[in-house]
Amino acid sequence: MITLALAALAAASSAPSTCLPMRVMTYNIRLDLESDGVNRWSNRRDQFIGQVGLMRPAILGLQEVVPGQKADLEKAFPNYSFLGTAREPGPSGESANLAFDRNVFSLTRSGTFWLSPTPNVPSKGWDGAYSRVATWAHLVRKSDGRKFLALNTHMDNEGQQARLEGARQIVRWLAANREPGEALLVTGDMNTELNTPPLQELTSTKLGLRDSRVVSKTPPVGPDGTWNDFNALPLPKDRMRIDFVLVDPKIEVERYGVLAWHFDDNRVASDHFPVVADLDACRRLDLCRRVPTTALHRERPAARAPRIPHGASGETLISPCFFVGHIPVRELLARGDIRRHSGQLSGTIRLRSVRPRTR
Repeated sequence: MITLALAALAAASSAPSTCLPMRVMTYNIRLDLESDGVNRWSNRRDQFIGQVGLMRPAILGLQEVVPGQKADLEKAFPNYSFLGTAREPGPSGESANLAFDRNVFSLTRSGTFWLSPTPNVPSKGWDGAYSRVATWAHLVRKSDGRKFLALNTHMDNEGQQARLEGARQIVRWLAANREPGEALLVTGDMNTELNTPPLQELTSTKLGLRDSRVVSKTPPVGPDGTWNDFNALPLPKDRMRIDFVLVDPKIEVERYGVLAWHFDDNRVASDHFPVVADLDACRRLDLCRRVPTTALHRERPAARAPRIPHGASGETLISPCFFVGHIPVRELLARGDIRRHSGQLSGTIRLRSVRPRTR
């Protein structure tokens, strides 16, 4: 009999048996412009705030937010943190704020970088008409300790090269800054459609990000287009789907919707419709990435992981990436040959008379 003490199982064994979907929303607020007349922010603020309040997303990606609008949102949603630096200084500087519900998440780190060859300083990149930014946050879900790296952006509306290079920059940044065990979430107004080079770059095999509409387990709700130009349905055929929620391969999408709501006189709350995705972020955890490297055996890829001989005795700390005989520990967990036992400081799993199965 081998007793395997596995620190990473502590959180998993104490997690609730059911896990509610995690709602993610992206919404281009449309900046406050006097020239918008009847569609100026003061005339649609209550509708916009009401829609966000009704949806109550755990994570909210916003675009075109100017300081006055941010102040209104912070007043309306005191339990949310609104992260991000304006792309340009001054009272009219727009932000791509990334907001999260502090009742759901705790924040580890956050920041902003510019989509340009000089990402650490305010700058305009390539053929872009405006400077553009990405806001990011390392988040930990309070209910189970699950970790996420979320990023929100607003790509250029004119520069094709700027959109493509910005997408490449985001992919490189996520790959370089993702921590072990983190699931990726990307929200934004991409100013381009799905089957274009920037979105192909974002959803390439480099990160495995997927379009939440395409992979939704239930039929998408609402229109295909997300840019409405301050028009209610029906939209002209040239109104494109340019707002996206992209999800990690570990995350399943339960529901997806474009909320084409309007109020009096067919007026809408912004020149974009909000996109909402309900995510199942509870399953398919990569336990190999959750085990602390302070365990007895430092983590290494499964192909090079040590093998524990059958008949061994005593206790050892071991990663799910390791093997008992020729069987990965994570497979033994999945098929039920290992039972979990609670421990004071760590979860404990007990292995009894494992007989390797032929493959």
